Formats: sequence, C-alpha cells, structure tokens
Amino acid sequence: HVAAAGNVPLVSIFCGYASQRMFSRWRPTTVDSHVVAVDENNRSTAIERTLRAIEKAAEAVWGASRGSTS
Repeated sequence: HVAAAGNVPLVSIFCGYASQRMFSRWRPTTVDSHVVAVDENNRSTAIERTLRAIEKAAEAVWGASRGSTS
C-alpha cells in the first residue's frame, strides 16, 4: 500500500481472503495497481495473470522513463 500511496506501479496478489468484502476493502485501487485475485476457481491461471500484471507494471515504469528522456 506504500507503493500505491507513492504512485509506484505495483502488483498485488490476493489469495485466501475471507470474503469479497475484505478483498474490496484492502486491495490497492490506484491506477498503476495491478491486483491478481486467486481463489479455488482460478488458481490454474494465477501465474499467467501475475506475469501479465508484472508486464503492465513494467510498461508503466519504462514507458514513463522513456517518455521523460526525450
């Protein structure tokens, strides 16, 4: 949550949360926050979804740094 407060892109993986209410309350909600929710129904795609989220976060960082040098 510190990264979200500092506008730093982040990937947050939620697994084993007690309820949807808890997930909604504690998940980061900034633009550059990429949340991967994992439960019994979607565990098989968790790694793939996490890697996509990491790619998006990296694009936010590298895209911003590339844009600032030109």
